[in-house]
Amino acid sequence: MSSVVLGLVAALSWGDYDFLSRFPSRAVGPIPTVLAVTISGLVALSAWVLIGGDGITIVWPKLWLVAIAGIFFALATLALFAAFALGPITLVAPIVAAYPALAMVFAVAHGARPTAWQAVNRMRDGGSSDRVAERQQQ
Repeated sequence: MSSVVLGLVAALSWGDYDFLSRFPSRAVGPIPTVLAVTISGLVALSAWVLIGGDGITIVWPKLWLVAIAGIFFALATLALFAAFALGPITLVAPIVAAYPALAMVFAVAHGARPTAWQAVNRMRDGGSSDRVAERQQQ
């Protein structure tokens, strides 16, 4: 599959994920929701690996990076579901969707140089999230 198709699948999946996750977050709370999502994700990924026949290779000296990324992923997921339990999806989703701007800042701090096109799109996306958040607070 191409990176564009996979990117569209990811965007559609995250959109559905955001929309659907607000209901259990409000009904049972963010922690049980994160636990259920994590377990169902583990089952789905395990099936993918078993059916696809692709093994998982982790380079052990870098395992600590994977563990730290997992901790941040869990924190982000918990914060997302807590935000969905407290506020409207029209406010929360655009703010959360601005996370690539922070990723770009980290990348630049570590020596990456985004193209002009990437920088313009990042500013455009971040700006639209800010405008939605401002409208929601009025």
